[in-house]
Amino acid sequence: MIQIRNNTELRIVDVKKLLDDELTDLMLKEAEAVGERIYKPKVRYHFLHMTSNPLIDEQGQAVQRLNVGREWNVVKDALSRSEKALHVATMHATTINFREAITEGCKVLHYAGHGQKSNLVFEDSTGVARLLKVKALRDLFAVGNSCRTVDLVFVAACHSEVSGNAFVRAGVKHVIAVQVDETLEDHAAVTFTKQFYLAVTNDHTIKEAFDIAKVVVKETSKMGRKESEKFLLLPKDEKHDVKIFSSVTKGDLVDHTLLLPPHNLPSLSPQFVGRNQEMQSTIKFIRDARTRIVTITGKLGIGKAETATAVCRYMLQRNHFSDGMVMLDMANPTSDGTIFSQIAQVVGLNAEVKTSTKDNKKLLKSLEKMNILVIFTRIDEVM
Repeated sequence: MIQIRNNTELRIVDVKKLLDDELTDLMLKEAEAVGERIYKPKVRYHFLHMTSNPLIDEQGQAVQRLNVGREWNVVKDALSRSEKALHVATMHATTINFREAITEGCKVLHYAGHGQKSNLVFEDSTGVARLLKVKALRDLFAVGNSCRTVDLVFVAACHSEVSGNAFVRAGVKHVIAVQVDETLEDHAAVTFTKQFYLAVTNDHTIKEAFDIAKVVVKETSKMGRKESEKFLLLPKDEKHDVKIFSSVTKGDLVDHTLLLPPHNLPSLSPQFVGRNQEMQSTIKFIRDARTRIVTITGKLGIGKAETATAVCRYMLQRNHFSDGMVMLDMANPTSDGTIFSQIAQVVGLNAEVKTSTKDNKKLLKSLEKMNILVIFTRIDEVM
């Protein structure tokens, strides 16, 4: 068993902590008070891809991990083939990210994640699933007349019909969802998504693109027509004869996705599976402003370093430590000066190996101002 403990006697420096669920009500109240004046009909993104991939649910049970990176690569490839100057981005589906993206404006909002019959599954800053009920979803989206900039919402999640109708009631004229009692075959979901965006960015109407994607799924999926009929275009009485990207000029796709912080993390082993609860506990301790040191202990070969790598890569994808993450193997003999220099080089300070105490103090002072996570592996072998 892997054990994780934290030291609450010391405090961590410059750790950003965002509790999405606690801020939702405050954001709604502030938005309602300001109203029309804030939400001007501008568009920052032509296409915004939001993904949710929590580690555990609210009861502490492990949540099945999704390959959301593969879907983004497929979607981005389809968008880039249009040769239009589309402004796009992908980000993780937290309450704050969702509302800020709508505030800034987007024409197409695509959600990829877990769906339930009456909720969409978002995630918080520590990897816990946050259920956004349909009323909260509608209220959060509709406030400030936000639907003025959004032409299409694609809810790529199982059982998403109820959530899709929530967007319709909030004022979105075109919504793609999945029948409330149905789950989707992965191949069918990816195929439909690619074919739909390939068609709609090449100036087909939403209805034409929807029909094209359904036919391709029907002819290529193992389940054929049954799988293709799970997709819904809402509201059902709307013609959906709109070309949403016809006014976008020719050019290169512009990706506004935040770059990953600098790091030297190793790749995660393909054999690494599970450990969701241990990962979430570790992230919770690291994100706690009272914690300076988190220790992962266990028998030799049980997977401590691999778990630490998985934790760091999960946080890296969410930009939790904006100035970088540095992993140091303490089983390799090194001096304090070399440690400081390794950290500095990874995070971009380009420091050479320092030998004097004075130089190390200068370097340490620079590092103290940065938001960095340092991971020491195999430290038990030198203690």
